[in-house]
Amino acid sequence: MARRLFCLRERDDLTAEHVFPAALGGNLTVIGACTECVNRKKSFSKEFEQPLAVELAPLRNILVIPDRRGNVPSVAVKAEVNGKELGARALGD
Repeated sequence: MARRLFCLRERDDLTAEHVFPAALGGNLTVIGACTECVNRKKSFSKEFEQPLAVELAPLRNILVIPDRRGNVPSVAVKAEVNGKELGARALGD
């Protein structure tokens, strides 16, 4: 019987868990999470990882860093044209 990666209890039904968040380009996984740990991590993801991904979106757009699905985020920007400020989007492609 193997130990769970996060709670260290022994269990046979272990699943894959991302080492880095998918929104930040993470596609490396490790086997060793259980359903309870994954559900706890989802709560952590909503509180920490998703806001971090939003804050890092402009940097990922500039450096063309895709998420695990290959998508580079588009971000809202302000552009000045002929002295007039306009809202725009910097597309990921």
